[in-house]
Amino acid sequence: MIKMFVSDMDGTLLEEEDVLNVYTASAIKKLIKNKVLFVPASGRPYFGMKSLFDKYGIQCKMVCLNGSYLVNESGEIEISYPIKKSKIYELLKVLNELEYPRNQIMYFTYDKVIVQENPNYYDEYYKMVNDIFFNSENIGLEESKKLISKMKYSLCFIENLNGIIENNIFKIMLIFPDFLKKRRTIDYLKKISDISVTCSTSFNLEITSGSATKGNMVSEICKLYHIQNNEVIVVGDNYNDISMLSMFNNSYAVQNAKGEVKMASNYSIESNKENSVAKLMEMIIKDK
Repeated sequence: MIKMFVSDMDGTLLEEEDVLNVYTASAIKKLIKNKVLFVPASGRPYFGMKSLFDKYGIQCKMVCLNGSYLVNESGEIEISYPIKKSKIYELLKVLNELEYPRNQIMYFTYDKVIVQENPNYYDEYYKMVNDIFFNSENIGLEESKKLISKMKYSLCFIENLNGIIENNIFKIMLIFPDFLKKRRTIDYLKKISDISVTCSTSFNLEITSGSATKGNMVSEICKLYHIQNNEVIVVGDNYNDISMLSMFNNSYAVQNAKGEVKMASNYSIESNKENSVAKLMEMIIKDK
């Protein structure tokens, strides 16, 4: 019997970016009504996940920032794995050697995203994100700000590095328009112990504590609620999902998943655009 259903969000649960449709929301509610623990697991921070479920009155536990922390139904942190401060300094030393711009590093805390400020950088930051995320010269700066605000990121600009690191940093994100620079950075980051490096898009790298993976966090939830491996379903589409897909027997990759993700999964379902996760939920409910 299935007792917990864990799903990635972007590219899996969501039909498209920032869209949780009515059909899927209804299936989630049915799962919860039938005493199945529903847990979304995402590379997003809590505040970038919560609003999608609030729209439908869905309250659930959430695995945030690739397993960096788990929040309960009230939004309180139950388990967390912040990056050690010594590892942040070690990481910054490597990035400095690679001449990666410090003001293009995004530091994720529980409730905000911090970017190191420099004079006149505010508009430059939005332009950078616009160029990479939306890839269109036809979108002006103001429109870009509106689009970025839909990502639900609470942006905070702090000039002093110590002012940034005094916070609990759960994830650091780097953006790479150039794939070769991304590949070279990955090779350098392998030298740093006790960090986890993954990605959720082709142009980014996401760095968390070595203990912070989706797989590890889902395993911790299982221990808390005495749930066995074969009582869990996990679904995903991208590299940051592999840790949980390879760990659980009932692992599903959506059709639009990366090749390596499909190889790490035991089963496959239709693409996210075909409500495949909602259909899988309905099958679970029918079998209960």
